[in-house]
Amino acid sequence: MITLTEEQVRMLAESAESPPRVVDPQTQHIYYLVSGEVFARAQAMLEEEQDVLGMHPLVAELDPEGWQDKVAP
Repeated sequence: MITLTEEQVRMLAESAESPPRVVDPQTQHIYYLVSGEVFARAQAMLEEEQDVLGMHPLVAELDPEGWQDKVAP
């Protein structure tokens, strides 16, 4: 884990960007800082999406001839 310096905390508090971006000066990679709560929610959503996508092969194996379309009255 990286601990921010007091100057970095001050600069983040003054930043108008949401979420704030930081740049690695050696690689020029850009990183976005999000709270732990936001990260956990995003991670849960991505995992849920992967679960749904993982069901695709199972859905493809279903026998469509066994389905019955029901028409609402």
